[in-house]
Amino acid sequence: MRNYTLNIRLAAVMVAPLLLACGSDNTGGGTTYVTVPDCGGAANQVLSTDSTGQLVCRTLPAGAVSLPDCKPNVEALTSDGVTPTCTNRDVVDATTQTLLTTLTNVEKLIMDAGTKITALGSGPSSQAAYVGLTKNSYTGRFVSGAAVGIPAATALCAGDYGVGAHMCTVYELYYSAALLKNLDPTVDISPGGWVYMQSWRKAPANPVEPTAGLADNCAGYTYTFAATDTNQWNGTTFAWTVDASGVRVPKFYANTQCNTSQPIACCR
Repeated sequence: MRNYTLNIRLAAVMVAPLLLACGSDNTGGGTTYVTVPDCGGAANQVLSTDSTGQLVCRTLPAGAVSLPDCKPNVEALTSDGVTPTCTNRDVVDATTQTLLTTLTNVEKLIMDAGTKITALGSGPSSQAAYVGLTKNSYTGRFVSGAAVGIPAATALCAGDYGVGAHMCTVYELYYSAALLKNLDPTVDISPGGWVYMQSWRKAPANPVEPTAGLADNCAGYTYTFAATDTNQWNGTTFAWTVDASGVRVPKFYANTQCNTSQPIACCR
């Protein structure tokens, strides 16, 4: 700040005489050019004006602070608040460098925070909600082109409800029921459709890999069977129907056999 103030003051000293020399009638200087004298030939001289407004060199009075002779295009005049000195151009002092480093770090923190906020979304409105059932029904092994299982469910839902649609989880359906997102409290959805449930509940018999979380989702919806359920894996289906108290609620049937044909409940 001190450097800036000193520079402004020096600029004022330099420019004011030029303005006076050009006159005060705002007509400009015509074709006559102002000759600036070279005050570097004698010690302790500065550029000033005489009584007529002409630029002249004046010797500083005794005891005045003399300005150092800074190297052209290499050094700049500065001050510590007391003594004028020369400093290398484009060299930042330690205090300023500390401030610049701090600003850079703060900027990075702000950018990182913005990235995290973007990843979190804009709150509850970014939560996927129920949009409907697929037009077709499928057994517990979903296939769409080369995709099998959950990726296939995504492709099938997206085909009916657009990009971003996927098979609902039980938690997305809870959210949909809480805010009545596309769930009419006066209209049943029954039979419903397949949903993803990632519980580690053991099936009634002895399922294959009982602790892998496969027993309630037909092994990630990659499993079906013809006559005998050798793996003892089930799937979970959703319905929106009236309960014993007469209120429509989301219902989840975790013992749906994987050879059952059902649509897929889609959320987006």
